[in-house]
Amino acid sequence: MQTFFPNGTSYSQIVDWMSKCLKYKELVKEVLLKRNTLGKNRLTFKVDYNGMRFKIGLKKGPNGELINSIQFINYGGFNHVNDQVLKIDKIELRFKCRDGRIQSIEEFSRQFERGILFFEHPETVNDSVVIMDIVSNYGSHSCYFKFDRMDIDMGHYLIDELVAKWSLIWTWYNQAHFDSNKQLRKYPSIFEMVKSRFGETSKEYEAVLDSSPEEVRMYMDAGEVDEIDDIHKNMDWMIEFDNKNSFEKMRREKIYFEHDFQVWVDLDHSLPAIREIISELEGTEN
Repeated sequence: MQTFFPNGTSYSQIVDWMSKCLKYKELVKEVLLKRNTLGKNRLTFKVDYNGMRFKIGLKKGPNGELINSIQFINYGGFNHVNDQVLKIDKIELRFKCRDGRIQSIEEFSRQFERGILFFEHPETVNDSVVIMDIVSNYGSHSCYFKFDRMDIDMGHYLIDELVAKWSLIWTWYNQAHFDSNKQLRKYPSIFEMVKSRFGETSKEYEAVLDSSPEEVRMYMDAGEVDEIDDIHKNMDWMIEFDNKNSFEKMRREKIYFEHDFQVWVDLDHSLPAIREIISELEGTEN
């Protein structure tokens, strides 16, 4: 975000504005202590606060006004890891409500009609913070982000983006369905795919059999279903402009660079724990 200050605004007034805006008076105090760059027209601070890292900049605009920018660099916990590889043993999610209460996934999910993921959030969870506790080869770390934080590129909530991304990575890496662990394969038709995945007596297969003539024709025209190729295309789309990750690197070195948390993740070691926490989140769906 950007905020414009009129000429003559004192530095103390700007600091006071930051304090009110961020609601973190401790953060502002640390800004004063940790400023590290002073240029002719720009002042930049890098600040660590409660495991989160911010970059706060002040610069002069074209009319002499001061322009403030606040950048959330990452979600905390891994600043000292640098280029080392994270091996995740366990992930636990908690939620800090706006009244200060800390809730488990089960407790927090009671406020939702259809589950935590991929649905509109009720007003009661506004200003809630996700606390992600990670146990790894680097000890215990806690990462934080707003529950209603949007991922600009994906166009939906960050927590949903993380779940969708890591479900896709797990599926591609294991060449298996995330929910059932059944291996991906080719099917001659959608009918055969649904029958094989869900069973001949499943509601999913019954729904396909009850399709209208137009839908049946559409299914038949679609031809074979190649789950392996479909997952590869989805992964290719996700990493197409990624300067860190590639198919070769993920297969050969078995690591993935998590841009949201700025850390390399060991896929072999970490994917079981990631699958476990995603399954717990998906278990809240009604």
